[in-house]
Amino acid sequence: KLKASFEFYFWNFRVFDYNDFVFYFLIYEIMKILKILWKTLLVLLIIILIIVAIIFGLRFYNDYKFGPSEEKIKNIAGLSVYQDPTNLSLYNTNIENVTVKHIQGKYLNWFELTPKQVKYKGVIVTFGGSDWSTNYDVAVKFAEKWYQVLSLFFFWMPNQKPTLAEVPVEYFSEIEEYIFKHYWKDSPITIVAASKGSEYALLLSTYYPSISQVILYAPGSHIYSALDFTKNTSSWSKDGKPLPYIDVTKSDFWTFIKNQMIPMMTKWAVSFKDWYASSIKLDPNAEEKRIKVENTKANIVLFAGTDDQMWDSAGMAKQIKEKRPENTELYLYEWAGHFFQWNGFVSLRGFRMTVWWTIEANQKAFEQNQKDLYQNLEKYHPAVENKN
Repeated sequence: KLKASFEFYFWNFRVFDYNDFVFYFLIYEIMKILKILWKTLLVLLIIILIIVAIIFGLRFYNDYKFGPSEEKIKNIAGLSVYQDPTNLSLYNTNIENVTVKHIQGKYLNWFELTPKQVKYKGVIVTFGGSDWSTNYDVAVKFAEKWYQVLSLFFFWMPNQKPTLAEVPVEYFSEIEEYIFKHYWKDSPITIVAASKGSEYALLLSTYYPSISQVILYAPGSHIYSALDFTKNTSSWSKDGKPLPYIDVTKSDFWTFIKNQMIPMMTKWAVSFKDWYASSIKLDPNAEEKRIKVENTKANIVLFAGTDDQMWDSAGMAKQIKEKRPENTELYLYEWAGHFFQWNGFVSLRGFRMTVWWTIEANQKAFEQNQKDLYQNLEKYHPAVENKN
């Protein structure tokens, strides 16, 4: 082999000196290695370019599929308030037979909706979710059906916490005081809330016996991390201290890559269901962070879709029912999602989320839910006796 190499270099490079031969031989071998590396890098570069092209192709396709974020925000409930829930001028307060007032207190910030004729006893309190809203569209429907309604912000307003982080449970003391002062002390109080708002409402019911009933859409069974990217803390606080919470940043890594990272890169809708579920499984102290529903005196009504892709509200609703079976009503809607209206995706301020897959199941769930909802409201809010 050495002889053959020598002859190759002799006839190609006219090498006569042995040292020169070794030098040129090494140069030749290095060049071969460099050629192999260059081909490998070229292949990797082509693969990277293909991946980048696929990502940008999917981003353009998903922009086309979902449409502008602003349009999706408007279409959530036919309300422009979802563009900026803190902009009070966007709320339609000109409602037939209903007087709407905006009221602000120490932490309190809400709309009071009073029908021309209150036909049912007590007060309904509404909370939105992580969308900053008050669930105003739902509050309007209650008021139009002659219920007295208070539609509340619980963060983001000027006199409140700037993010959904360490929101105080003491907030309800101010709500309670207002109800007792302006209505009557034994008023039945029902909180109707959704998603993160339902987590808050359920927690409040364990501290305040004045709450007669909580009606929870897509409920949460535990206290979770704050929705604040600047600090990792609890969503809720008491006596100025954060309550123990499930840290969702410690969820399964591959679940995060599959359900959050890749969809965000391609502008597809993110699903948080497995992310929340894995964070509970991986937390050895999860029981400490569970909302102790066995301590509440309130009647609990749970509405959940079995195909909720935001979080496993159906599974958590079952757990709540298991922990406090008495005076707890559980309604599961097959193949329905996080919400029971609109399409299966929500775009809020450029961030897309998957909340369900089956539009037909949601429509069916919504129709049935309206019957279930008012049936439960009637239990604690009977009709006012007509003195005439």
